[in-house]
Amino acid sequence: MFVFIHDNGNLNVLSMTKCGHTAMSYYFGMPIPPDRTLSHWLEYKSPKVVVLRHPAERMHSAISFHGKQFNELIVEYEKTGQCRDFSMIEDLVSCDIREREWRIEEYIFNKHCRPYMHILKNRDFRIIKFEELSQYIPKIAPGGIETNTTNRNIDPFPKNRYFKREDMLKEIELYESLLVNREVITPEEWKELT
Repeated sequence: MFVFIHDNGNLNVLSMTKCGHTAMSYYFGMPIPPDRTLSHWLEYKSPKVVVLRHPAERMHSAISFHGKQFNELIVEYEKTGQCRDFSMIEDLVSCDIREREWRIEEYIFNKHCRPYMHILKNRDFRIIKFEELSQYIPKIAPGGIETNTTNRNIDPFPKNRYFKREDMLKEIELYESLLVNREVITPEEWKELT
């Protein structure tokens, strides 16, 4: 799973996929290192901050964003024989449709919306609520695709092979607990420390 982690000596920031992690990389002027994991965030010593997003919103944003992205790239490849992420798309197009769907599902569910709140629950950190993220950093639409939803009445569990319904329900429960039990860092303090 891709994560954004950055410790500037004042704050140790964690932003998971579909929780503003691309916007964070732009804000701090650095690429998202492919080898960073949650264990790196846990090891860094500066006061910790996490961007929290409702798990169902995060999942549906991942499905919407990557569904659009893969469809556009596949159409572009089939029309022109070229596209960005060429090797990945060329490989997908060569698969039968069922395998293609499974590989896209893995990319979405395993890499972009896997539950992680259980790792955070006993840690000391402050939060930024995702829906208020634009008060902290400039908003961007990765790949020019806007897929952020604030509809919490969406199905919190689309069928997939990577985690169970109980996993998502537990993730939502932990998210709601963290919202109540963690202090929100103010936009003013954030700007001062970053």
